[in-house]
Amino acid sequence: NENIHSIYQDRQSSIWLALNSGMAHLEIPSPLSIFDNRSGLAGSATSITRWRGSLYVGIHSGGVRRLSRSQGSSSNPVFQAIPELAAGTARCLGHQDRLFIALEKALYQLQGEKVSLLIPDLGISSAYVLYPSKVDPSRIYIGGLGGLTSIRRSRGSWTLENTLQDPVSTIISILEEKDGRLWLGTMSSGILRVSYPEGGPESGKARVERFTNNDGLPTRRENAPF
Repeated sequence: NENIHSIYQDRQSSIWLALNSGMAHLEIPSPLSIFDNRSGLAGSATSITRWRGSLYVGIHSGGVRRLSRSQGSSSNPVFQAIPELAAGTARCLGHQDRLFIALEKALYQLQGEKVSLLIPDLGISSAYVLYPSKVDPSRIYIGGLGGLTSIRRSRGSWTLENTLQDPVSTIISILEEKDGRLWLGTMSSGILRVSYPEGGPESGKARVERFTNNDGLPTRRENAPF
């Protein structure tokens, strides 16, 4: 079968070879790689973060997985669970010297290989997005089911600031302007604009404006400011 009499490329970019005896089918390597339950990812991915040279994926109801080389005979990389963060829906953010992991309503941190609980209760039911402030690098905003909160680093420690409760909104995206105002995209309640007339979130005094389809948005659902 060393003689090739004809070559044909099909619509899927596979190659078919007509040989002396029969045919051969060649699948050209794709630039895309698929990672699923065979690679250690069972469930929907909720966040993807690269931190300190490693790739971390938050899984819906599956905690956090880290990409690593297989220990077996195969060289294909696999995702392995972090034992302390193996359950719950996770969102990840690499910031400064650590990886932050929002797991349901709690916030964890990973420094090196050490996992520790940072904030046991964020004041919102479930975190959907972590956003590092551009105006104040020592602050991280966290949005989710039931409102917006933030943490701030002071004298080497991260502490929880005031929570802006909003029982009708699930915040899924955050954008900060240069003047500190925040635009919050929600699951089904339009877009919120938040400003702090008297200081930042630590003041506990916020002005909230809501924009919906009545204000020109095409829909109330899943709007993301950028």
